Amino acid sequence: MAENNLNAVKSENGGDASSNKYKVLIVDDDSMLADMLGVVLSLEGHECEVAHNGVEALDTIYKKSFDAVITDIMMPEMDGITLTKKITQLYPDLPIMVMTALIDEYSANDAVDAGASDFINKPFSNRELSLRFNMMMYNYEILCHALRDPLTNTFNRRKFSRELKKEIGRVLRYERPLSLIMLDIDFFKQINDKYGHQAGDYVLQEITRLVNKYVRKTDVLARYGGEEFVVLMPETDINGAKYLAEKLRHIIEIHNFENIEQITCSFGVAEYSSSEDEYDFIRRVDMALYAAKNGGRNKVEINPKNNHNSLK
Repeated sequence: MAENNLNAVKSENGGDASSNKYKVLIVDDDSMLADMLGVVLSLEGHECEVAHNGVEALDTIYKKSFDAVITDIMMPEMDGITLTKKITQLYPDLPIMVMTALIDEYSANDAVDAGASDFINKPFSNRELSLRFNMMMYNYEILCHALRDPLTNTFNRRKFSRELKKEIGRVLRYERPLSLIMLDIDFFKQINDKYGHQAGDYVLQEITRLVNKYVRKTDVLARYGGEEFVVLMPETDINGAKYLAEKLRHIIEIHNFENIEQITCSFGVAEYSSSEDEYDFIRRVDMALYAAKNGGRNKVEINPKNNHNSLK
């Protein structure tokens, strides 16, 4: 983009910058406008990528993770309303801003009904775009807090369920591996009874800290229940998941929990099979976890893809 255009954007923005930085997908068949939007948001520190139609946008979203989408309505191959519906079905928490100049044909209600978080009419100033985008992301951050467990600051079960559906959709499209680890703190009730609930909270927080050190950024760690945690592992087969589970089991076993006797965990591991839904997948992991607990605890058990019956 020409230097005078960049300077004009900087001047209109007033040098403002968001405190949080996001990865944004801009979808518009008008390359000049898409580039201008990218400049506006990049000057605030956001990382922007452009897709030129809805089909290209969906393919990009399947392959990469984004924090927000800004899409035009009138585009070839797939319009912005249809794109918004498809994105919302796959990623219900992803903020989407819809923009259009066709006020008579499309309305804010159409965009919101499709799942959009905000709607902006063309033409708009760079300043208006910046303010509307930052407000949308502020509301998104509030939602993110609602999807976290307040004690451990990991994702909660609701967020895990949404991420699981998203990753299963990716597996079915690209035939890539997806594995799940479920871990349960052994004899947790006895810890609470002997040392008190504050000590139990400390153990939950400390185990969260230990697990977080060894999971990848692409993994999803969530508190599934009282003393149960799950680790969703995209692009990971059963062997990779079992390896991590064994490492975590050992790290927790040898860790010194202050003023508390040895803590151990039991682990269940399974790899997703395309013949099952998310409930069957979780059930198989749960079966493996119960096998580990019934087998003496402080163990890792796996449930193979073709095993949909109870483990012995």
